[in-house]
Amino acid sequence: METCGFVELMHSFELLTRITGDPVWADRCEDIAVNSLPAAFDPAQRGTHYITSANSVRLDDAAKTHGQFDNDFAMQAYRPGVHDYRCCPHNYGMGWPYYAEELWLATYDAGLCASMYAASEVTAKVGTDGTAVTVTEETGYPFEETVTLRISTPRPVEFPLYLRVPGWCAEPALRVNGTPAPLRAAPPCYVAVTRTWRHGDRVELRLPMRATTRTWAKNHGAVSVEYGPLTFSLAIEEEWRRYAGTTAWPEYEVTAGSPWNYGLDGRSLRLLRRSARGNPFTRRGTPLEIRARARRIPNWRADDENVIRPLQDGPVRSGEPAETVTLIPMGAARLRLTAFPVIGHGPDAREWRLVPIATASHTWQGDTTEALCDGIEPSGSGDQSIPRFTWWDHRGGVEWVQYDYPEPVTASAASVYWFDDTGQGQCRVPVSWRLLYRDGDTWLPVENPSAYGTARDTYNRTTFTPVRATAFRLEAHLGDGVSGGILEWRMEQG
Repeated sequence: METCGFVELMHSFELLTRITGDPVWADRCEDIAVNSLPAAFDPAQRGTHYITSANSVRLDDAAKTHGQFDNDFAMQAYRPGVHDYRCCPHNYGMGWPYYAEELWLATYDAGLCASMYAASEVTAKVGTDGTAVTVTEETGYPFEETVTLRISTPRPVEFPLYLRVPGWCAEPALRVNGTPAPLRAAPPCYVAVTRTWRHGDRVELRLPMRATTRTWAKNHGAVSVEYGPLTFSLAIEEEWRRYAGTTAWPEYEVTAGSPWNYGLDGRSLRLLRRSARGNPFTRRGTPLEIRARARRIPNWRADDENVIRPLQDGPVRSGEPAETVTLIPMGAARLRLTAFPVIGHGPDAREWRLVPIATASHTWQGDTTEALCDGIEPSGSGDQSIPRFTWWDHRGGVEWVQYDYPEPVTASAASVYWFDDTGQGQCRVPVSWRLLYRDGDTWLPVENPSAYGTARDTYNRTTFTPVRATAFRLEAHLGDGVSGGILEWRMEQG
């Protein structure tokens, strides 16, 4: 997500909260504010990067071209951003000011609403006669569970005080001057306390937090770890290097100084509180951490541009020893692994495929070789809604695509889902194709292949005598006057 997009979404949610009175919008604003926005800036907030990802292990001054964005400049290093980042400088500086401005809202019935929580103080006119009262909020939220409000008023005044109970909180507790008050609504909700308020009155709202996991079914069954409003990430050692800029306005890149390719092994989570002080949205300054059991996944690696490759279907088999890893709040982690694969131990556990670097004899400028192995299932050969690879505008003749692996793999089958846009364009299934492997400096055809299919709307699978190699090439003979393409190409390893 772009940094300015975080701020724009937050501001939209803040306005929707005011317009609709629905607390879900405040929940969503808070989610971005405490998890995503902080890590979009360096700790001193003198630089930002263009995009922030849930899983990201290298923030360097290099363009990432494999389908991330169409921009051809570096988007992940921290820099003042006044040149390449264009729209962001107009927006990103307003994230926290707008957030502070929206902590407290006036209500239609001459009351006051604590819409989002942070240490703050507000003075507002309330009640039928517009009495000016001051409410001081004391809290360590979102790192602590309790919000305390102290009322200061020149005279007794009746007005409703609304308190938001977030949707993640199952058992909120409210006390007024030490006496429990009933909570009759189901979160997410606003709880109204209507009474005659006097100077020195004290309201205490407790929002119990617990460590849980959340499953992302559409992201290969990955899980994230949450504690109240906070999402947690793996605590990766961050190595900061100033590569440009000035002392006042430095430009930094951040690289990983510790392993990151872990899957969570079980749901045992242990919360620990630190005595850290300072900026809580930094790796060293955060007051919370969670210990979890995990195992490394050796075949999960970054691509050739140091971007974490997409997840694969879980649960994942790992022969690595179990480790206890530390997780920290996502907003405190500039480098982060937040969507974790799940480690499996039964017959349904899957091997993590070693993903190759894909190249081609020619690639149309609007396509990408990354589409060959991105794991996105086509709905048919004419599917235009997903990334694709084509040889357009080369027509006829022989073209190829190639997989290079970082170490030798053994393969015994391959499956190809052809792209064919009959009725819309000039790409068709090929006349024929074959599979080769690299032996030293020589390309050799695989031995004993089964049929090389060219059917539309399905995977065309061929089997062959197992071969171990570091590179495989698919060679296609295109039809006269037409081009061709591929939506997915799988090499079956093992």
